[in-house]
Amino acid sequence: MGYLSPISDLVFPQKQEQKLDETALLNLFKYQQRYLNFFFQNSDLSQTLKFTQTVVNSNGTIFFTGVGKSGFVARKISQTKSGNSEELIRLAPCAKAKGAYLAGVTSCEMNNLMQFCGLNVHLPLERELCPFGLAPVTSTAIQMVFGDTVAIALMGARNLTKEEYAANHPAGKIGKSLIFKVMF
Repeated sequence: MGYLSPISDLVFPQKQEQKLDETALLNLFKYQQRYLNFFFQNSDLSQTLKFTQTVVNSNGTIFFTGVGKSGFVARKISQTKSGNSEELIRLAPCAKAKGAYLAGVTSCEMNNLMQFCGLNVHLPLERELCPFGLAPVTSTAIQMVFGDTVAIALMGARNLTKEEYAANHPAGKIGKSLIFKVMF
């Protein structure tokens, strides 16, 4: 039997070991800091307050969703960078028909999702760190900062106790440390 090279060897010839340029790496971190600072300097706190208050005052079940990298972030809170993801545009009318109140959290001020949402929160994005502007590096960082900050605000607004927190986190290191302290 013959040997076939992996496809990557055929398309991309083997390269010599590459050294990282410390200055280039430092510059990437500086650009990411700049792009995150743009978010902080241009965020509309009134939108975030309204969003957080809406969640605090909700009586029903809250569903979070996202698509692509935003889907990973949505495991914490729902967001979409563009607000134009076909999956969400198709889901929105169905959720509305069932009486859901929709809040959109996007980095694109004008988007297709906003027509279905009772509340739209804009997360300012200067640009992605990716040199092609394609990989959602900065936008997902902004989404995580927004979502985690809102989550902590909700904990405070609802006066969440450690016991309640532990009940919602039964597994993992955090949950085990809380349950051990609460139960024993």
